[in-house]
Amino acid sequence: MTVLRTGLAVLLVIIAAEGFPQRAFAADKGFVLPPATIRVGSDPECDFFSLIDAFDAAADRDSILVNSGTNFLTNGFEINEKSLTLIGGYPSCSADEPDPDARSTMSGVALNSVLEIQNATATQRTVVVRNFVIRGGRADQTGGGGIDIRENVRVRLDNVWVQENESTTGGGISIRGLGFPASLRLEGGTRVGLDSEMFGNTASEEGGGIFCRRAAIEWVDATIEWNAAEEGGGLYAFECQVTTPPITDDGPARIVGALNNTAVSTGGGIRASSIGVGESSIHLSSSPQRHIIISGNSAGGDGGGVALTESSFSGDGIAIVDNRSGNSGGGLRVSRSIVDLDRGDGGACANLRRCSQIAGNSAEGSAGALFVLSSTVDIRQTFIDNNESDRNPVILATGNDSMVVMRSVQIARNVETGLGISQLMFGSTAMFDMNFVTVTGNTSDRVIELFNNSSLAVSNSIWWEPAMELVVGDETSGTVSACMNASDDSAFLADTRDPDFEIIVQNDQPAIYALAETSPNVDACAGVAMKGMGLSVDAMGEPRFVDIPDIANGPGFQDRGAFELQLPLLSDGFEDP
Repeated sequence: MTVLRTGLAVLLVIIAAEGFPQRAFAADKGFVLPPATIRVGSDPECDFFSLIDAFDAAADRDSILVNSGTNFLTNGFEINEKSLTLIGGYPSCSADEPDPDARSTMSGVALNSVLEIQNATATQRTVVVRNFVIRGGRADQTGGGGIDIRENVRVRLDNVWVQENESTTGGGISIRGLGFPASLRLEGGTRVGLDSEMFGNTASEEGGGIFCRRAAIEWVDATIEWNAAEEGGGLYAFECQVTTPPITDDGPARIVGALNNTAVSTGGGIRASSIGVGESSIHLSSSPQRHIIISGNSAGGDGGGVALTESSFSGDGIAIVDNRSGNSGGGLRVSRSIVDLDRGDGGACANLRRCSQIAGNSAEGSAGALFVLSSTVDIRQTFIDNNESDRNPVILATGNDSMVVMRSVQIARNVETGLGISQLMFGSTAMFDMNFVTVTGNTSDRVIELFNNSSLAVSNSIWWEPAMELVVGDETSGTVSACMNASDDSAFLADTRDPDFEIIVQNDQPAIYALAETSPNVDACAGVAMKGMGLSVDAMGEPRFVDIPDIANGPGFQDRGAFELQLPLLSDGFEDP
């Protein structure tokens, strides 16, 4: 069995069963051989029956093609200091293309990572792994159970399933760039964890699915699901950068995200933190081909969906839904961090009307949707819907540096489940700045309570909660408002007429409390357009500010609340000051 190389290699072929002496001959003479293709399987046409022999024989930039249906048992495959392309799923060693629905398997049989990829040299290497199942690894605290990536290497996983692995950190995958940078690209429907707890990955400490330290992850097309850890059930990013580059094909939309992961303490879906060296940053962006969802995750402590410490988190058109926490922050728990959520530009939401969501989350303690500690949170074009907790089902914000900014946001159907006095929102030494916010249909005693030098500035909004006190504050706190439609004018100088909503409910999605044509909120406010403040579109991505023919204008050009009443065919011009 021999690997043939083109060009110069034809002159150097020496037939050998294994070992490839032509390589040593070429190296001695100073030649660089072109990349070779090595085939692995049980066919007579294959170059090797053993995958480990193929790894040993492969030179830098070679490709290893592996038959489908094969299960290679290992106490640890290693790719050290060379670039390789590893593709499974070939029906035979004579096949030109892999079967798109087939995979080859690497299974761990000892206390090691199944696949270790490292490169400590100054020359960066690239390793591509495609069409494989990687399972059964049992690593120690130094590496990932399924895949361990270290130092100056770029790894691309394409249609790879990483399942049933265990480690101290990074049950499925660990990536660490210590002396040199490291990066990981997840694409092609890669799955870290599978359909149930039985097939998920487990870490006794951090990162049940993935642990990332001082490295970068490109989360293109992959799910992280049914994994478990002490912290970061799905993903733990420690001084790590996570981004979602565009999907370039025109195929059907995929679900991408962190699903059904569990943390014993903090960060059921995603945990990000930084200490000293540099912050972790996570940016997730939906697109017509990719809907990003953080859903079904749970934490015994804080942050059922996401938990952040000294990090930044931004989401364009993402859904943080149906997560659970045993203490605070069912959707998100944010400490000394920055959060930015909106519908996104450039078609991030495609045709989804209720695209940016924090919905259906719950906390046994406080803050069903969002807990904020000494952090800055900016939320635009978002539905905060149907969250619940014992106290403060929407937001608890505290800390001298906390600021919560909302633009074109609907807060509806959230439920406080505890006994006694509690609030929809709550602020202690925090600032709330709200424009074009609709608050209605919630269950609580108060909309917002402010104390210990908290402040609220709210304008162009609808707060219609006839059964609640709207604002409660102590003598150290203050409220500023303008152009409000409210169920009680004791807190605001407000229009107290029925807002006349057109309520739209569809497919268990958040209800839309849009304005009827007869609503007193149409063209009710005059002021600066504020298009540079995230207000050029409403909560459904429809344009502001629109003038409707045959509907009498109010005193201004701005509609109150989260939604702008639209032209039937958007045939008229826009009404700008």
